[in-house]
Amino acid sequence: SALNMMTKSLAAESDGFICIAMSPGWVRTDMGGPNANLSPEESVRGMLAVLAAATPEVSGHYFEYDGSELAW
Repeated sequence: SALNMMTKSLAAESDGFICIAMSPGWVRTDMGGPNANLSPEESVRGMLAVLAAATPEVSGHYFEYDGSELAW
């Protein structure tokens, strides 16, 4: 909840930068475990694409690594 509110607040106050929150998905790491559906490389590629496509209109929103928007 705190991250959500901080993202929304920063986006509302921002002047010249874009503030979004992003989920990396379920990634095969020590934390995600061997059954996770994404490799670290797939997750990072997706997140970089989301960042590259971000516009001021999406500031304050929450996205999945694949660009789909997640509801707060």
